[in-house]
Order: sequence, then C-alpha cells, then structure tokens
Amino acid sequence: SAYPMQIYSKVTKGLSKIPFPPKCQGIVGDLIKNLLKNEPSERLPMRPGGVNTLKSHKWFEGFDWDAMFAFTLEAPYQPVAKSKKDLANFSARKEDMPKQLEYHDPCTGWDKDFASA
Repeated sequence: SAYPMQIYSKVTKGLSKIPFPPKCQGIVGDLIKNLLKNEPSERLPMRPGGVNTLKSHKWFEGFDWDAMFAFTLEAPYQPVAKSKKDLANFSARKEDMPKQLEYHDPCTGWDKDFASA
C-alpha cells in the first residue's frame, strides 16, 4: 500500500493474515516471518545465539559477512550515474511528498535578525 496507516493496520493483524507474493515465499518468507514476530523475544536476532542466529539463516547462505564488515563487499547492483549529482535513478511520487503548509507571518518581528537573500 502507498499509505503507511494501511500497512500498519495489516501488520497489526498479524503476518498469518497477509498473503505473501510468490517471490516472498519459501526461505525468504521464513526469514521475513521470523524477523516480524509479534513477540520481540521470538524474533531471529533475539533468540539464543543472538545475531548469529540471524546470520546463519538459510537465506544468508553464502553471504560474505566478513567482507560486509570490512566494507569490501561488492554491491549486487550499481546503477549508472552520469555524475555525482545525477538524480536520474531517483523518482518521488506525488503521494510521498510532504503536505505543504501555507505560512502566515504574524508580523511580530521575531525573525528581524535573520539573514535574508
């Protein structure tokens, strides 16, 4: 959903009520469900073994944790950018934009010492 409250509503109903798409079933679905347990103590990194319980999950099989912590892990996807300021790979949806509030100056002079352009 594009609306956070709808997502929250679905999450609070429990994961068992949410149909997972085909790409999110199997090992990855198991990972998601074990990270989102209602009871925090039942979540993967909170179980005995701590973070190692998470790191040893089948979904992470073959993942090079040492390379990640050494900052030498190759990114799985590297978008093409024409320059450091190229924003072509980013797009914002109108519904994601914050609501614009109209400002009415109370004319109290509270900002008289601010620099102006």
